[in-house]
Amino acid sequence: TIAGMKIVSNVNGKPLAGGTIQALLTGDTKLNLATQKLSIPNLALDAKLAGGHVKGGAANAKVNGNAQFDLGKQVLLINGMKAVADASGELFQGGKANTNIAGDIQLDLARSQVKSPRITLNSQVEGGLVPGGKLTQSGSGNLDLNWAKNQGAVNLSDLMVQLAGMEIKGSKVQLQPLGAKPAISGQFQ
Repeated sequence: TIAGMKIVSNVNGKPLAGGTIQALLTGDTKLNLATQKLSIPNLALDAKLAGGHVKGGAANAKVNGNAQFDLGKQVLLINGMKAVADASGELFQGGKANTNIAGDIQLDLARSQVKSPRITLNSQVEGGLVPGGKLTQSGSGNLDLNWAKNQGAVNLSDLMVQLAGMEIKGSKVQLQPLGAKPAISGQFQ
């Protein structure tokens, strides 16, 4: 057990298109070599990206939750995950975006798959490319995506999008973002 573990990282280079990432990872860490399991029950990750992909702006992300990593199976579980991210810069043409995600996440690195039996998503984009100056979105449901096979779906039991004075509500919404032809289906009003 390592109480109060703290890892600080500064990364730059070609994959970041000239930008830099500063990250701080904290939490009490327990490693069981017999079971090949790593546990960080109070995980906190704070990352900041400047330059590169967010030229003229910045991106920030914070993730908290109870993390367990099975080293043998290469599966990461984050229960009670809360993630908050925001970004600004040329990509948003003077605007800014923020997103809040909460739920339980399972990341299977061996199978290139991410799953969540329950997840809530709230996001907002202001200014720049957005007609009417503001786009808000909220929804909840589950997800099962496999990026190696380019398949899977985000299933939202409810979805609400507000843009340019209009409101669209959806139920039984399915997003298939990884296919050759990304698709969305559901009941909308």
